[in-house]
Amino acid sequence: MRIAILVLLLVVGKVVCAQPFTMNGWQFHECNVPKLAEAVRKAPEYGVNFFIFSHERQRDVLHIGSLADQQKIPWYLWAHEFDDIPERFMVRNEIRPDDPRMSAAALSSSFRLGSRVNMDDPALLDYLRERYERLLAKCHTAAGLVLTFHESDRKLFRDSEVMSKLSVPDRIHLLSRLVCDVVKKHNRKLIIRNFFYEPREMDYFAQAIARLPDDIIFMSKEEDARILEQTMRLMEVEKN
Repeated sequence: MRIAILVLLLVVGKVVCAQPFTMNGWQFHECNVPKLAEAVRKAPEYGVNFFIFSHERQRDVLHIGSLADQQKIPWYLWAHEFDDIPERFMVRNEIRPDDPRMSAAALSSSFRLGSRVNMDDPALLDYLRERYERLLAKCHTAAGLVLTFHESDRKLFRDSEVMSKLSVPDRIHLLSRLVCDVVKKHNRKLIIRNFFYEPREMDYFAQAIARLPDDIIFMSKEEDARILEQTMRLMEVEKN
């Protein structure tokens, strides 16, 4: 079984703390239920204080979540946006066979050429809101959600994959706020996982963070956290 061991730097709210606090978590990538149960049982021996589960196999998640509840270890559902978006919210763009980007499409399974999520459709937001309402109602003991924008079918910070009149920071803010409102309604917590790879993406994220509620937790790799802190400090200097 593959377990991602997370020693995470977490940033809360609009200002990055000088000394970020840590959470020690296990994120499960496979669905071997007996081994997952064993991992949950042994987690306290390793100082683990939270789990992250995919919600793709809901019955198994509810079972393993109940074991985590017995250990009094909170567990979160890992959500990806945009993932599994219905065709009615997609916009098709015709691509010529000789388009030079066609070769680039073959290099990455996450590259979706000629098919974009229509983020300007108000019905899309209603659909996402209802989807998270159903998920949290079903997984009623989950501590909350971990929302990621990168490991997704369509990445909202790429114009080749999402159609929107909004700027990228505004897209991140809009979707984060939507999920945050649903999570708060159910008295859960929201963790936003940034894990971006390019400085421009980190800058988009920093701009969105500045306008989000203080009680959202932001998950970052150590190096990314340092870059994010520097970016936000520069933003504060420019603002003043």
